[in-house]
Amino acid sequence: MPSDDDDDSPTSTINRDNFVPPFTPLKRVQSLQSREPSIIDDRPEPPSPKDGYVGRWTASRLFSMSFSLLMAVVAIHTTGVACMIALMHGKPEDHNPKSRSQRHLRELNAFVTLMPILFATVMGRFFRALALWRAQKGITVGNLERFIGCQSMYTALHTQLAMRPFSIIGLLIMAIWVLPPIASQAFLHLIDLSDTYVSGTATVKYLRVSKAAQDTVKITQGASMPLAKKLLSSGVFFQMALLMHAFVNSPQDFKGYVKVPSVHSLTPAKGGWDPTEWRHMDHSQPIAYSSLMGIPIAGLKDGANTTANFQFPSRHWTVICSDIESSELDPEEFAEKYNWDRQAFAMDLALPDGMRPSQSFWPMRVMTLKGNPSADAFADRVLDYQSYGLPLPKVPVNVAHCTIGVQKVVSNVSCLGLNCEVDSMLLLNEVQSYDNPVQYPSSLDAEDQTAGVTSNGWTGWSITKSVWNPGLWDDIDKTHVMPAGKPLLEIPSSGTPVQGLRMVLQTLPLASALQEEILVDNITDSDSLAFTRYKNAVGATNAELWLDGNNDGFVSRQYYPWPDYSSIPLEEFSARLETLINTWWQAFFMPAYYETNLQDHPVFDKSNRLIFKNSDPSTPFNDTAASISEPGPRVYRCRWGYIFVVLITSMIMTTAAGATIVFDFLTIAPNILGFASTYTRDNANIPDSGEGSYMSGTQRASALNGIMVRVGDVKAREAVGHISLTTDLRNPTALRKDRQYD
Repeated sequence: MPSDDDDDSPTSTINRDNFVPPFTPLKRVQSLQSREPSIIDDRPEPPSPKDGYVGRWTASRLFSMSFSLLMAVVAIHTTGVACMIALMHGKPEDHNPKSRSQRHLRELNAFVTLMPILFATVMGRFFRALALWRAQKGITVGNLERFIGCQSMYTALHTQLAMRPFSIIGLLIMAIWVLPPIASQAFLHLIDLSDTYVSGTATVKYLRVSKAAQDTVKITQGASMPLAKKLLSSGVFFQMALLMHAFVNSPQDFKGYVKVPSVHSLTPAKGGWDPTEWRHMDHSQPIAYSSLMGIPIAGLKDGANTTANFQFPSRHWTVICSDIESSELDPEEFAEKYNWDRQAFAMDLALPDGMRPSQSFWPMRVMTLKGNPSADAFADRVLDYQSYGLPLPKVPVNVAHCTIGVQKVVSNVSCLGLNCEVDSMLLLNEVQSYDNPVQYPSSLDAEDQTAGVTSNGWTGWSITKSVWNPGLWDDIDKTHVMPAGKPLLEIPSSGTPVQGLRMVLQTLPLASALQEEILVDNITDSDSLAFTRYKNAVGATNAELWLDGNNDGFVSRQYYPWPDYSSIPLEEFSARLETLINTWWQAFFMPAYYETNLQDHPVFDKSNRLIFKNSDPSTPFNDTAASISEPGPRVYRCRWGYIFVVLITSMIMTTAAGATIVFDFLTIAPNILGFASTYTRDNANIPDSGEGSYMSGTQRASALNGIMVRVGDVKAREAVGHISLTTDLRNPTALRKDRQYD
């Protein structure tokens, strides 16, 4: 219970600790000038004659003006560098490290880092100078705050976004301050090096394969060609074919020679056959080439960016097959038309009555064995039937009826460095399909192996060809007509196109599966000069497998790979047969050209003949003009969008730096904006800080360097507080979240 002495006076509710009696002495406040503990003695002394004036050229002002001049020079230099870079556009690359262009390029790397720093320095000083000059003349508080808040990219964007309402000035300020990062990256992309190309003409040499074939024939004209020549060619042929397996669909062979596409790979003609129509490759399907061997080309320049375009004529065999049928032959009929021991398959050429030997196309028949892949080889079946005394089984065969003819073309070749391909062709003639029924001579007439019996006695086998002529276009009597009913008689001994073709077709089956060579003086009847298969006659030959497009190149996964051509599209079969025949034909005269490297500065004599390693000359090469485009000196190319960004940014910097110098010259007001010491000016809560109004912000901060201040509540005893900068550091002046302020 309260005592009787308690009363209801107002003083009874006052906390004793919060009560300040009237006789308590006031705390002494340090003076701005003397910092002596006496209030009475802390009075500012009268300013000296040199103090208290504004607009004078003091050391601080001179330093500020000099720094502004330096920033203006740097800004002008930035603009100059951008202009010099722009003037380098189209000029050739300069490799001299001391040249002016190289110096400017090195400066670009420095400006990538310096650009944001320079921009912030120049623009920060500009907006401060502008704010002070406008404050001297008169300005709204909002605009003054917008200018003062532009000392960095962050403060500029923060100030403009925080100020309300938005203004055009704020938007322009934000647009200006987003330029430095963009300009910094623009310096990285101002200029680049661009390749230039020099166009001209050059001479490219190419081999006329038909002429090379003729030269091969003329070397041996008048003499029988030994069978060893055929065997050598067969070995070269299949060695090349296996090497070229990876280049089947390539526009060049493994030596880089240009392969001529087959007619079957061209886009269809717009109308009928037109010798002036350039027909392009049909890239909707794999490109088939007329041969696995290309045309030797010399004179190309090796360069990653060197292009060449030229044309050359050539001739090859084109094959058009009209049908493929399955048949079975009696053993007697088979023995007459198909010598199992001597050849792997038959390729017969017919000479219908009335046809000239210089005819451009002839009927042709291809006959191969067709068997059951899971069954034994046909030779084993024959032995089984003979051992049991049974009639010999019928021979299943594939029979393809085709037309083969001379195709004259002009190939348009495009090259990138040494990589060339034919992109379009002119067909100078049309090979038509010959569908009339004809009689085919026996394929056994291809070889003449008579015993050599002379007056001196036995001389061994005469292993020769009656005629060996792979040449296509010899100088012959074009008016000679084949006698009716006697297609093999009266063929000129010098060789004709049809005779050369006939020898090519009949020697290919004989050598397509060569296993060994036996060339001795004494050969028994049981010996075979060229085994067409293994002696047990297992499986088809590589050539037969090639004709079957279902096989992977020359390899079959079957143990007895007897092909069935009935399911192969005629267009594909024709193209593969054409490739096989032309590759075999080129194998007669191409080995020497594969022993040299035409891409490594070959040597030619005055007659344009290639000199082989053994010093023998080749068939003369022909010249053709080529359009060459090769790299020239690299030139500088400016990226004008980036140049524009850098020029705009540097011009803004230059203008701002120049304006800063003008404002520094015109402004006499002390630089008090944006400094913490400015909040001590005319502040009743900071005693004795009113002197020195002429001082700048940094000067005043130096004078008040030791005074402790805080942002606190200067009306702590009132119901609503007031926030201000004060020197009162006592606890009641601390700001609280639960207190309201005016």
